[in-house]
Amino acid sequence: MFDILQLLRDPSHYNYLVYLQKIPLSLELSENDQNLINTLELFAYGDYKHYEKYRLHYVELDRTLLEKLVKLTVVSLAMDHENLSISRSVLVAELGGALRVLARMSASGTPEEAEGTEEIELALEEVLIAMVDDNIVNVKVDDVKETLEFGNVVTFRDSYSSQYGKLRVLTEDDICSRSLEGAVVKLERWMETKLKPIKREFTGEDIAFDPVINERKRKAALSS
Repeated sequence: MFDILQLLRDPSHYNYLVYLQKIPLSLELSENDQNLINTLELFAYGDYKHYEKYRLHYVELDRTLLEKLVKLTVVSLAMDHENLSISRSVLVAELGGALRVLARMSASGTPEEAEGTEEIELALEEVLIAMVDDNIVNVKVDDVKETLEFGNVVTFRDSYSSQYGKLRVLTEDDICSRSLEGAVVKLERWMETKLKPIKREFTGEDIAFDPVINERKRKAALSS
């Protein structure tokens, strides 16, 4: 089996689905190997909050791996808030535990000093600067408004589909924003609640998004 930890530490890698698919669910593994594969799944689909939620199922993260998971979590937020602003406190809430650990690892003073607000903010700033410098994320920090403004998505996370196989530790509810099936459900709900009422209001007709019907209409229009 390939070296999972080396793959996860690789600064150029932010997608792991193709590697996860190489490992059969039926493969008999030691507890440590199983935790390694679970960690690979975490880095493919999950965020830091999932590491805290299911910690016993993952390997212990060293500084390099923790920083990588923090960056993956920021990428998730960048995808969910493309061209939008979010409060800095939202990001700190998502990453608070990880930022405290990173601050503690960097601290030259006491553990209590390392967990102060200033040290946590500094840890967040260092992560964001590194990500911008490496062109992983497009974000601007407004210190006056205490917000972060994400631009166009630069790096994308893996998307989950049940067609790829069953999840090992994470659940579909955990990663609904990364789920292809979840995206389809959201689109259908948006059509029903937003788009179709507007269409009916102006034309009295419903919108049909049947790909077969729409293709026939297109061909008929071209031949007329």
